[in-house]
Amino acid sequence: GDVIQTIDGEPVRSNADLFLALEEKQPGQRVRVGLLRDGRRREAEVVLSGG
Repeated sequence: GDVIQTIDGEPVRSNADLFLALEEKQPGQRVRVGLLRDGRRREAEVVLSGG
């Protein structure tokens, strides 16, 4: 599967990093996600949902 490497340019090295990167974001907000898919780096813009 995909491996999340960054959120809005901030490195994500653990689940704790991911939580910290997202905890102050709001539903409906757009974030840039850097990820590794099939050995290739990619970026995507995603809209956060609530819940």
